[in-house]
Amino acid sequence: MSHCGPSNSESILVGSQVTIKYSNSNSHLHAGNPATTVITTYCPTNVVNEDIIEGHYDNLRRAIDSVPAHNVLLVVGDFNARIGPEDAKYTYHETTNRNGKYLVDMAVEKNLVIASGQYCKKKGKLWTYISPGGSKCQLDYILIRKKWRNSLNNVEAYSTFASVGSDHRIVSARVRLSLRKSKTLAKGKQHDWKLLSTDNHLQKLYSIEVRNRFQPLEKEEESATERYERFITAHKEATEKVIPVKKKTRKLHFPNDTRVISARNKINKAYMEYQKDTTDENRQIYKQAKHNLEEAYNVVIEEDLDSKLKDVERAHANSKHGQSWRLISDITGRKASPKGQLKGDTQKDRVINWFNHFKNLLGSPPDIDDEDEEILPILESLNIKTGPFDLKEYSKAIKSLVEGKSFGEDGIPPEVLKRCDLDEIILSFCNNALINEEKPHQWSILNIVPIPKSGDLSQGGNYRGINL
Repeated sequence: MSHCGPSNSESILVGSQVTIKYSNSNSHLHAGNPATTVITTYCPTNVVNEDIIEGHYDNLRRAIDSVPAHNVLLVVGDFNARIGPEDAKYTYHETTNRNGKYLVDMAVEKNLVIASGQYCKKKGKLWTYISPGGSKCQLDYILIRKKWRNSLNNVEAYSTFASVGSDHRIVSARVRLSLRKSKTLAKGKQHDWKLLSTDNHLQKLYSIEVRNRFQPLEKEEESATERYERFITAHKEATEKVIPVKKKTRKLHFPNDTRVISARNKINKAYMEYQKDTTDENRQIYKQAKHNLEEAYNVVIEEDLDSKLKDVERAHANSKHGQSWRLISDITGRKASPKGQLKGDTQKDRVINWFNHFKNLLGSPPDIDDEDEEILPILESLNIKTGPFDLKEYSKAIKSLVEGKSFGEDGIPPEVLKRCDLDEIILSFCNNALINEEKPHQWSILNIVPIPKSGDLSQGGNYRGINL
């Protein structure tokens, strides 16, 4: 999108799902795999000295040459050029002007297609600029590298963004690359474990379901690992049956508010009237409609902010500090710091590098000169219980558990251990490990979450690990 005023400017709108990297040195946008590079440009008008135009296109050629040959390349902007039917299939103008010839020559030289002239459109879909006097021109174009021309499905101009107040219309392109997409694994359900903290009935239901699935299948000759695996299975089945799934919260979209929609419809209507009859009266009506739309947005945003601040106060009063910080981050627009990527050509290589780093960090055996050396006791007797754990000790231990934390590989959250009537089952696993030294293998599996520190984040040494 362009705007002709005291300072000419160019803008690019992309979908919210697109992740981009911006290079300010030559107005590049980079995104995706294969990389898609978008170069924006503003060309001086058709009446300036020819040396200025040649200098502009020399700079543009250098920018194009800096883009790797296999990138999807789009060159977009206000070229202040008119192209006639002798240079493109479908055009708004009957002849090509001087700037148009420079644009066509550059496109041929750099193997680009002027996509704006490749689609059969009505005249009303071709013009991109309206002058204060009401005359219309096609000055804005989208060019694409010829090898990717089949990935471009449509190019046309819209009046949708009249509320922006530009004398140019937005030129939209639909790009769809023909690439194989790797299958994404379906996300598992997220159950609302917080309900166990307050719902006594749900605690009882869950405990009964786990016991009914676990205890009837007791076997005489069964290893600790097999027995704990049955407990995990009982937990999963009980979870699916009685624990509710977290409700999805829809984020408020300001443009969908009825007041904003009404104001936007009025501005579009005013804009259409102004296009038909460019009088001062219609211009003022259009200007007032834009002001009303801005005011409608301000009211909706202020109401949303007030609601979030009240939610922060309630969350703080109820000691829900995690929820408070999430709301504060949402209000302030704070995002997670960018994460680096460990060295490795493939995902498998990176996993191996992680494993080797943490193995060297955590898995090195102790350096002992004499393993058989007797350790002399400092005190002959200590008031420490060495027998099996009892329920009193277990109850004291689980009181220190912090709810709302991530669970480990077995998928059992701290709310289950702290709130549900499964103490005897868990205690039996603990005593079997203490007395018979039969520890479930699942207890030895830890998920290590790497937390970046500082420095080069492609090196494993610049991360610390948290075990789950």
